Amino acid sequence: LKLLRETQKQSRDYGLKFKDKFLDDKSIQKSQQALDAASSVKSLLETKNPISDQAMKIQFPRLLGEVGNLTAQEQNMFGGSKAVLDKTKQAFKRWAQGKLTDDNREFLRELVGTLEISAARNYDKRANDLIESEVAAGQGYIDKDYLNSIVDPLKKTTNLSFSSENIAEMSTEELKEMLGL
Repeated sequence: LKLLRETQKQSRDYGLKFKDKFLDDKSIQKSQQALDAASSVKSLLETKNPISDQAMKIQFPRLLGEVGNLTAQEQNMFGGSKAVLDKTKQAFKRWAQGKLTDDNREFLRELVGTLEISAARNYDKRANDLIESEVAAGQGYIDKDYLNSIVDPLKKTTNLSFSSENIAEMSTEELKEMLGL
C-alpha cells in the first residue's frame, strides 16, 4: 500500500511538472496570446463604437503574431491571397479613418475567426509534439494516454466557440459571397 501511494504521488508530481513545462513553452504562450487577442477583437467588433475600434489597434497585432500567415487553403476561403490583402487593406483604411462599415466589421470578424482557428491548430499541434517528445524521451516509461489526459482539457480546437456560421464548414463560394468577393 505504501509503494502504491508513493507511485501515485510520483505520477501526480510528474504530471504537474509536465503541465508546467507545457504552459511555459514559448509556442504555446504565443498561440495562447493570439487566442486571447482574437477573443478581445471579436468582443470589440461587437460594440460598434469608435472607442472600441481604437482599442482593437492594441489587440490586432497580438492576434497577428505567428498566426498572421494564413495557409493557402485559408487564403482560398477568402478568395485567394490578393483578395484577402485587398479586402484587409480596405477594412484597415476605413478603420484608421474611424469609419468601419458593417461590411468591414463582418469581414474582420470572419478574418479573426480564421486566425483564431489557425492559432488553435498551432496550439494543439505543439501540444501533440510536446507529448510525443516526452514519450520518446521516456523510453517506454511514460504513458502517452496519461500525458494526453493532462493536456486534452487545455487543447483549443475542441474548445473554440464560433459564430452561427462556422467558417471551417463553409465552401469557398459561400465565403466569397458572404464577404462580397
